Amino acid sequence: MDLDSIKVTFFQECADQLAEVEQGFMTLQSDPEEVDCVHAIFRAIHSIKGGAGAFGFTELVEFAHKVENGLDVIRNEADPGRDPRLDLIASACDQLSDVIAATRDGGEIPDTSEFVTRLVEAFAGDISDEPEPEIEFDAVPIDLTPLALEEVQPAGTTHTITIKPTLAFYQRGNDVQKLARNLADLGELSVETDSAHVPNLGAFDSTKSYLSFTLRLVTESPDDEVTDIIEWCEGDCEITHSTDAPEGDAPDDMPDLDNLLAGFESAEGDDDEPEAEVAIDGDAETVTELPGEPPVEIPPATEAQPAPAIATKDAPAAQKDKPATLKTSPTIRVESDRVDRLINLMGEAVISQAMLAQSLSTEMDNRDSPSQNMLREIERLMREIQESVMAIRAQPVKPVFMRMSRIVREACSGTGKKAVLALEGENTEVDTTVIEGLSDPLTHMIRNAIDHGIETPEDRRAKGKDEQGTIKLSACHQSGRIVVSVEDDGAGLNRERLVQKATEKGIIEPGAELSESEIDNLIFAPGFSTAEQLTDLSGRGVGMDVVRQSIQALGGRVSISSNPGHGTQIRLSLPLTLAILDGMVVRAADEIFIVPLSCVLETLSVARDSIHDIGGQPVVKVRDTLVPVINIAARLGFRTMDEMPEKATLLIVESQSGASAALLVDQFDGQQQFVIKSLEANFGRVSDVSAATILGTGRIALILDVDEILETALGLRQNNSSLLVTERAVA
Repeated sequence: MDLDSIKVTFFQECADQLAEVEQGFMTLQSDPEEVDCVHAIFRAIHSIKGGAGAFGFTELVEFAHKVENGLDVIRNEADPGRDPRLDLIASACDQLSDVIAATRDGGEIPDTSEFVTRLVEAFAGDISDEPEPEIEFDAVPIDLTPLALEEVQPAGTTHTITIKPTLAFYQRGNDVQKLARNLADLGELSVETDSAHVPNLGAFDSTKSYLSFTLRLVTESPDDEVTDIIEWCEGDCEITHSTDAPEGDAPDDMPDLDNLLAGFESAEGDDDEPEAEVAIDGDAETVTELPGEPPVEIPPATEAQPAPAIATKDAPAAQKDKPATLKTSPTIRVESDRVDRLINLMGEAVISQAMLAQSLSTEMDNRDSPSQNMLREIERLMREIQESVMAIRAQPVKPVFMRMSRIVREACSGTGKKAVLALEGENTEVDTTVIEGLSDPLTHMIRNAIDHGIETPEDRRAKGKDEQGTIKLSACHQSGRIVVSVEDDGAGLNRERLVQKATEKGIIEPGAELSESEIDNLIFAPGFSTAEQLTDLSGRGVGMDVVRQSIQALGGRVSISSNPGHGTQIRLSLPLTLAILDGMVVRAADEIFIVPLSCVLETLSVARDSIHDIGGQPVVKVRDTLVPVINIAARLGFRTMDEMPEKATLLIVESQSGASAALLVDQFDGQQQFVIKSLEANFGRVSDVSAATILGTGRIALILDVDEILETALGLRQNNSSLLVTERAVA
């Protein structure tokens, strides 16, 4: 491995360490008693400094050293989790992240002198502004004359296994020879057969088992491996298993180190603390700990000597307070390009499998033929492979959520407000492509919530609120999609001011009558802002417009709801993956469309006279409930509104908002997996359509956007502000 590869690994580890730092700060916000988080943050910064020093990153080492010193002061206090200087350390860690990024990218290192000054002032001289001194030492020559050592082969453990099979052992097709072969792979095996209980031929009973076997195995393998081999036949055999420790492992008079060391804690003290000088003098076993101190006599250890009382006095309490160690699965680092190529090949395999299914279905009608059975088996295997491949690229949204805590700190620092970030559902997994596209929208949403939503501490106290606001960032799976929401407990949207600003900027006509939903959606208009003056956080009118455009590019949608005086919630609905989906194939006016399976509740076959017109809206009665009908072919312009087939199929679908309707199509052709192909990247945005796919016949089919169809057709999206504003901006 060359030096560049090692540097790449170092910066990847830095990202992991910074994530641990952010996790520690968030835990301390909710539970200051978790003092272990302070130690974890200290260790992470120390690791970053040590790795940077190995590569000669001087600026990074020096600044990390200052942050580390501040943490060292805090962690040695009585109540480190409540030290107000942790806020300064958190900001310094944000700056450290920028230094690491600049070092990684070869850019200009940010100026850290201001933070260094603030750290020195905050810790009242506990942190020196002098660079860390280098340790000087003199080389001591050592005689490395080779020693004549006799090579000693390690002795193995002897396992003695006695097996007496029952008749059931043989009836199940088992064989002692198979057991012996497996054991022989672990070491040296000898087998003895005991036939003493075999009777004469006249008394022989074929329903009984008379033989027994003694197997002696000498192996260095762990005992568990031997046990794993023989335990499968325990129910059908009488088994005894004993082990003999290898001879000459240790002298009988050697003290038990476990007893001698029990009770001594593994210290995590500073590196610069002096170690005790220990000298053992012959048979008297006199231990001198420090010069000038009286010697301590240790009695000779015996085999039956119990452990010292100090070794077990606090052991139960220590075991009780010690947190449980979590088992982590081993992981590997793989370049994202390789995973993307695997996903693309998986998509091509799905298309090829669909083509094969289409070809066989036209050539034979017998669904029970060997070819059809094999095809169904291939479909099952392809689905399992696809799910496994997609799981590789599925990642929790936690890393993106954790980065938002820095945005909260910076926004609060710039506005003088107080707010804390609360996370919910941060372990929700989604395609890594979707995660990468979430960072910018969430950044703008968090800044907007603090700048325009959260009130100043004085205003919050006057309203009877806690002076520290809360920004709740949550994620969950819902109907085959991921829903991410940002909710604040601030003042909510000032709708009168929104209308006033929109009128001044010419976005709406003076005197226009708008619903609450229409007014709320005005914040997504390009160039729209209610800020009185330009600041680092607001005033340019690009923040929420970026949110809308970014989410639409990912195939998602944005919704907003506000309760004046209590806060605002913005919801992002995104697909779980941008690669493959399960869908239903439908036909309408000789065109083929795909309806996402996650949106479909049920299908119905109805005659034309079952559909009625109420106030210009066609409806159908489904179990005593009138459901609005949407003619897909007419809506997309493939037939007129008056044209309707004599017999049609209705798909009862449901949108993210909970609204339901019946999509009228000519027929239903089944369901399968489809590879998603972006329309916006290859053609352009099409209303009521989210993407496209390639069928088994090679034909292109459009994937319907059920949410957009229902919202616009049923009037739920009372004001499509994004389209309205775009049209007026072009005009």
